[in-house]
Amino acid sequence: MIRIGICLLLCLIIISCNNNTRPNKENDLTSKKYTLDEFGQISSTEFSTDDFEPSQNCQACHPNHYQEWSESMHAYAMKDPMFFSGWAKAQQDYPETGERFCIQCHNPVAFLTGEDLSDYLTVDA
Repeated sequence: MIRIGICLLLCLIIISCNNNTRPNKENDLTSKKYTLDEFGQISSTEFSTDDFEPSQNCQACHPNHYQEWSESMHAYAMKDPMFFSGWAKAQQDYPETGERFCIQCHNPVAFLTGEDLSDYLTVDA
């Protein structure tokens, strides 16, 4: 469980870095909140996908972290048939974890924003 938390934190740091620009009031992530239900799933969130910078924006300040992440399975999870296959199997084998358990690390922006994953769930893996 600690590894998942560390991975989520690392992914959030990588994804939320910006180009040394000051955040405006609307995009101040420190004031945004989300809540989890008793199963660890997002029950409400103030985050939107527009709150996060593209991962390439992190590369200038964090070249080693960016390179390490960009070559990882996490970076390509939502395009990888192997991930979808494993994700589907995990949901069958462990239905109590819900569809979003793996997404915490493999797509933290989707997790935090509560993005609808139904299009991903119907992908033929």
